[in-house]
Amino acid sequence: MIEHTLNHRPQSRLSGMAPIRVMTGLEPDNPLDIVVYNPGSIAISSVEVSTEAIAKSVEDLQQSMDCIHKRVSWTSEAQRAKHRKIASNNRPRPNFGIGDYVLVAVAQRKTSLKLFATWRGPFRITDLLNGYVFRVENIITGKNMEIHGDRIQLYCDSKLNVTEEIKAQFAFDNATFEIEQVLDAAIYEDTGEIQLFSELENSWEPLSTIIEDAPTAVKYFLERFPNHSLMSKVCEHLPS
Repeated sequence: MIEHTLNHRPQSRLSGMAPIRVMTGLEPDNPLDIVVYNPGSIAISSVEVSTEAIAKSVEDLQQSMDCIHKRVSWTSEAQRAKHRKIASNNRPRPNFGIGDYVLVAVAQRKTSLKLFATWRGPFRITDLLNGYVFRVENIITGKNMEIHGDRIQLYCDSKLNVTEEIKAQFAFDNATFEIEQVLDAAIYEDTGEIQLFSELENSWEPLSTIIEDAPTAVKYFLERFPNHSLMSKVCEHLPS
């Protein structure tokens, strides 16, 4: 009953039409007709319809549905634009100026499924494209990119003295490293956690981190050292 009422009720987002008409072309009916039903008031008859009449009816229905869908599409877009305008008017504008140094949220994949935003910088704002989009400059390469204000955080104003130390830190933070191969495995005594020794700066890293970043390197390590004492424990953590 409730679903029938929703499907047969005119809605503003559908240009004043009911979902049943938008989807099928049928006129909506009164939901009470299902409750108050008198079979004797309905006359049933048989009418022969020619193939030409059926084809003409189908063509008329298709044209009618096209017009309905165009009206609904226009109405929906107009409502979305209205809502976007209201949201933009009530939204505070980012308070950044040309020359300011900012941090930029860079999306990085830390797991196989999710992206995480990591703040990188400083970058220098070189232009304001509109109230919410800025052009920022890489202080080392001079490369520009366009960033939305929601992904910018103030680092310092235009008076910042960009020293070689700041540039070096910027370069280090934005560098990317790849694990070439895993060399050994051991159990960390303080926590009992399994760690792998990789060629990523020749350091010990947690097994879970290596599996997320370089699962192929872990599998290759197991192939090279099939008799390693931690072989079975490492295999337990590998995804099936």
